[in-house]
Amino acid sequence: MSLKLRNYREMLAAAALLAVAIVAFCAVPRGSPEQAKTYYQNLAKTLEFTDSGKIFDSTLDDVTSYLGYPGLSGQDLQRIPSDVLMDPTRLGKPCPVTTPDSTPCLSTVSNADLFRQAFATIPPRAGDILASRFFAPKITNVNDPPETRGLGWRKLVRLRSRPGSPAARHEIDSAIILFNFFTAPGVKPFGASADSVNTQVILTTTASDKDSIYWLDYSPIGKGGKLSLELDASFDARDFQPNVTPGGGSSGVQPYYVPDGCVGCHGGENPNRALVNYLDTDHWFDRLDNDFARVRTEGTPVLFDAGSDDTTTPDFAKALDVIRQFNEEAEHHASVAAPQSFHRTATQTWLRIHETSNSHFPPIARAVQSSVTWSAQPPPGDTEALALLNRYCFRCHGTIKFNVFDKASVQAPRLSEIRSRLRPLPEQPRADPGFQMPPDREMDEGDLKRLLELLH
Repeated sequence: MSLKLRNYREMLAAAALLAVAIVAFCAVPRGSPEQAKTYYQNLAKTLEFTDSGKIFDSTLDDVTSYLGYPGLSGQDLQRIPSDVLMDPTRLGKPCPVTTPDSTPCLSTVSNADLFRQAFATIPPRAGDILASRFFAPKITNVNDPPETRGLGWRKLVRLRSRPGSPAARHEIDSAIILFNFFTAPGVKPFGASADSVNTQVILTTTASDKDSIYWLDYSPIGKGGKLSLELDASFDARDFQPNVTPGGGSSGVQPYYVPDGCVGCHGGENPNRALVNYLDTDHWFDRLDNDFARVRTEGTPVLFDAGSDDTTTPDFAKALDVIRQFNEEAEHHASVAAPQSFHRTATQTWLRIHETSNSHFPPIARAVQSSVTWSAQPPPGDTEALALLNRYCFRCHGTIKFNVFDKASVQAPRLSEIRSRLRPLPEQPRADPGFQMPPDREMDEGDLKRLLELLH
């Protein structure tokens, strides 16, 4: 055996051991800095995103340019309101001379000359950009005390690849950019000084010879906005409670490195066929009734661009239409990347119940039609069981391994494992990280007891 081949096999064995250690250590795969660096260098070569030697100096501005939007910076995407970003007649429009008392200009871009030159031949088109701002319970650290925890908010921007762009030449269909913000008690989201703590980017394609998704991640724009190796999140906060935030108190926030941490929540069964997660507006509204009542108390709409939570208003309908279009695109991507995936079934369920309705549907009305389906008819108490699973388990088990809204996936043979992870036996010590569920916090004892009674 050659030295080169022996070394390669030793590397594979070491990687396998590392993977086992990671799986045993936490619920969501965390990867490593070394794997992230290698991944980025390979991405740069495969997609000609940047020179592989300069990939670590890239910023969000490189993403917009790659998709064919030079002159539209990452800061512009973060700052400009959703409706302006989606309006080809307003985006990039010069602003009149302002005075100290003038209303801030919302349409101008950071490099107006470059923007104008780039769009002189093919002007911005309706549908090229989708944008939405919304409450994001998934990124909120529920391990922190309710009265002080930072509430999570996201701004999603989807850029469609423009003709002739480097992205289009490499069969990249779109970039989905997720800005992540957190607000302290009493602070409204998306203020003028708001800066995404971490910005995630996925490049999507349906080309058969490519990965279905390519991952990028960026640090705060206010700190330079350069490429980052990881997303810092609280998915496993229960297992990392010794960590302390600068302001005091338990944090549990840990790094999840590209690409492992990304694939783990986007269809981890096949890393080459990762999926775009749909936006579950119903779940966001559900959580106002338990862990996030503060959103309602502070009067901030769940769909921020809707202006209110009144589902009968034209502005709400307009805001939900953006979500609806995004979910349709997510379903199409899944139909090519993994047509039999439970992710696609969940997306189809959302699209079906919201086809002609903007209403908020309770958990039992969103049950996935399967070989066994959660039922609103008593007994067996499915409405209560699904509500508890939705609150405590859906954060992960809407996209990781199975979907709790599919009753068949919660029954035997998985049921015994679910019960043992909710209430481990004495020989399964709680000190074993990644075993006890939910991984992001201690479950209310009364809710835990009731859920175990219902899951039989």
